[in-house]
Amino acid sequence: MNRRARQAQACLAAAVLALAGVALWHQLQTLSLAQVRSAWAATPGVRIGLAMLATAISFACLAGYERFATERVAPGQIPRGASLCSGALAHALSNTLGFHALTASAFRYQQYRRFGLALGQVAKLLGVVALCVALGAGLVCVGALAWLQFSTPVFAMPGPLLGLALLLLSGLLTWHWLRKRPDAPRWGWWAWARLTAIAVLEMASAVAALYLLLPSESLPGLAQFTLVFVGASVLGILSHAPGGIGVFEATMLAALPMSGHASVLVALLAYRAIYNLLPFALAVLVLALQGLGRGHAPVSVGGRV
Repeated sequence: MNRRARQAQACLAAAVLALAGVALWHQLQTLSLAQVRSAWAATPGVRIGLAMLATAISFACLAGYERFATERVAPGQIPRGASLCSGALAHALSNTLGFHALTASAFRYQQYRRFGLALGQVAKLLGVVALCVALGAGLVCVGALAWLQFSTPVFAMPGPLLGLALLLLSGLLTWHWLRKRPDAPRWGWWAWARLTAIAVLEMASAVAALYLLLPSESLPGLAQFTLVFVGASVLGILSHAPGGIGVFEATMLAALPMSGHASVLVALLAYRAIYNLLPFALAVLVLALQGLGRGHAPVSVGGRV
């Protein structure tokens, strides 16, 4: 990417962030701090606990993406524990800091170079992980569209049939992409089956982490919510704002019923704390402990870890 393209991308990201900030400001003007405090106090603890469980499942699947990617890019080079831990840490950091391509690649290179991975291999690994994330988002959107067709038919075909048609179309498009790109991954059916299961579980868990926090009066149908959630997440990533902050919230508030209600804002803030800030804090703690351990290793065992 040349300098002019980078400048245009930065300007576009700044414009999207500014528009999201203005929209968020207008949506929240009717709320008071007392309303927000009251809504927070009324949030059931069991919902927060379930959201934390869904977050843990999502990050476990993200770690599974990393293991899947390292097995294909550098088979046998990286221990299972190292790849799983690095995957969870990389997502915890990049989800909060933003600029995924930069933060994730720099962190992974720092983690994996001791195992002999070159920068080109790290780039391929990032590509596989990005494919996993895109696959999960695409599959849950296909499922949501099929469910919407099943519940409120739009096309003159049954919902399951529409879902099958969408899956076949997705498969054909993926096959066409793989056939046209000689450098694209070519895996067996078992690898694709495992990846599909992990991808669906990961995205479903991320969706559930917020859905469980929303008040019942603001809950749309799960299918509609899934489509809005994925769209808001994509806009947040494209904005390059740290964690998509502001852009994600503005999109969700605009799309949800009773979007000016304090309980919706509290749910979004709780989701941000549970899904972004808590994993980020844990990642920083783990890295600090790793740094201390490596710093003391030469003294204690006389070698490098």
